[in-house]
Amino acid sequence: MTVRAAVSDSGYEDDRKWLERFHAGDGEVMEDCYLEHYTTVQRALSRMLSGVDLENQIHELFYRLITDEKMRRGFRGGSLAGWLTVAARNQAIDFLRRKRREIPVEPREATRMADEAVDPVEDEELASRLLDDFRRQVPRKWLSVFETRFVRQLNQSEAARELGVGRTTLAYREKRILARLRKYLAKQEESE
Repeated sequence: MTVRAAVSDSGYEDDRKWLERFHAGDGEVMEDCYLEHYTTVQRALSRMLSGVDLENQIHELFYRLITDEKMRRGFRGGSLAGWLTVAARNQAIDFLRRKRREIPVEPREATRMADEAVDPVEDEELASRLLDDFRRQVPRKWLSVFETRFVRQLNQSEAARELGVGRTTLAYREKRILARLRKYLAKQEESE
């Protein structure tokens, strides 16, 4: 679909005005873009992705399109479907590269690394109290991420699937939890 087709189909006054509204992130234009091009983006991404990863990347692309003016300004006219197809393909390639670089840590290996990194807590009661204390500091909406990733030690894909959230969302929450955990542990060390 070209900008001219979008103009005539959507009733916008002219190409330039539509493009300005697109670049500005106009809500109506973004909604039309999502509704008209969801299948285009899905088709482009499904050549490389499937399942949860496919769904996450579709929504990630539209999220970026809605929130990132610099990305929108990359479209200067012509075929919006073609531009979105290229953007989707590039995003899928980047996603697959990041996924390939992930090093899965087996639960036993994670436990061994943790044992080597910190002194073992001799008092089980103290360990339980510290864990409960930290749980109270984790926002309620992130608690399930803490339990699946840090306590049960599921990998990101398994945890995302179990929680019904995207891996991007899971990774973001995991990063925030880790930051809180580092602060909490630093505070515990200071008080010893």
